[in-house]
Amino acid sequence: MNSFDIIKWFVSENNLKACEFYLYAHKTQKNWRQINDSLEKKIQNINTGIKFDTYNAINISGEKILHSEDLNDYTSNTNPLISFASKFRKEDVVFHMPMMNLHICDMLNKDKLISVLNSIIKRRFWLLKTDRYYHIYSNGILNNDNWIKWNLKFLMTDCLVSPRYIGHSLERGFNLLRQNATSVIKMKIPTVIYDSG
Repeated sequence: MNSFDIIKWFVSENNLKACEFYLYAHKTQKNWRQINDSLEKKIQNINTGIKFDTYNAINISGEKILHSEDLNDYTSNTNPLISFASKFRKEDVVFHMPMMNLHICDMLNKDKLISVLNSIIKRRFWLLKTDRYYHIYSNGILNNDNWIKWNLKFLMTDCLVSPRYIGHSLERGFNLLRQNATSVIKMKIPTVIYDSG
């Protein structure tokens, strides 16, 4: 089971076929933290570190999500990766699918990580393995205030997420998680390794 399977389940389970969702096609490249992998480099390049990413949204209906095999039709040679946004519109009201990109600095075994996530999320969630870290999807629909609290709850743990990811998410108004893979850098399709069921 991969991340798109979860998205399809979420749309179907919550009867969101008529809703408008958002995709973002983007390049394959190292992120700012990978490029600036020491404190000295981060300080030297601080001005590039406080710039926010920009993306062009691609609208997709819940109905189309349910009838798609994957999202690769929305990629191009220059933007081979596709990410799914947490934000969706239902009758002109913005809601969010609970999702999170984990960025764990210290080694944490899978059982301990699952235990920690159970204490934070307190509802069904899926843990997916990416190239370097993990993605989380959870059930339930968040309004905008609860989505902000969702992000801040992970940020406050001080050990599970990159503050840059939360900063980008709060600035643009949604979380993004990658759905596909390429032959360089992002080479693994995020795949479920645990379902809290």
